[in-house]
Amino acid sequence: MTTGFIDQRMSVRVASGFVGGPEWSTNIQTLGSGRESRNKQWQYPKHHYTANVGAFTADDIQELRSIFYVCAGQWGAFRFQDPVDFSAEGEFIAVEAGTKTPAQLTKTYTFGLQQAVRKIQAPVAGSVLMFDSDGTTAIAGTCDYATGLFTPTANWPHATAAWSGKFDVWVRFMSDYGSFTAIRPELLTADIELLEVSV
Repeated sequence: MTTGFIDQRMSVRVASGFVGGPEWSTNIQTLGSGRESRNKQWQYPKHHYTANVGAFTADDIQELRSIFYVCAGQWGAFRFQDPVDFSAEGEFIAVEAGTKTPAQLTKTYTFGLQQAVRKIQAPVAGSVLMFDSDGTTAIAGTCDYATGLFTPTANWPHATAAWSGKFDVWVRFMSDYGSFTAIRPELLTADIELLEVSV
């Protein structure tokens, strides 16, 4: 892992004060006919989170300020649990059968016949279980919890495996300026945005 990654997680309590989700980059051009030409510019989305006004206690603000100071604004990336998407169950991944080549954990989202695959690069330590394609035969190995790469102890038996576990998102602050506000003593907020970064 490169420098600038701090392997610590923002508390789930504070993370629950953020709203957000996946953000894509789409180039849209309106044609002379009035139709649109839409081009997806990124293979994977970047998750983007914004602090929710009035969602934090005084202790929450102190935690946010501490994280901001330690990360030096945009420099440091850290773990963040998306309150609405942080687990996987029986997720199939492609592996190189007959080898011990590490495999990247992913999560697949399905809509009709279409699928989108997301890299899982910050699995939660101790949570990842790997199985053969039958979903019941456990596969021993080691997981790099900072990158989401799983290396089997023995050769992969088949070209497909399945994993279950929990995961975080590597994020950084989107500004070097940390704006924290006490609207009233009991109403605290922060003008803070977080953006996913790749390992």
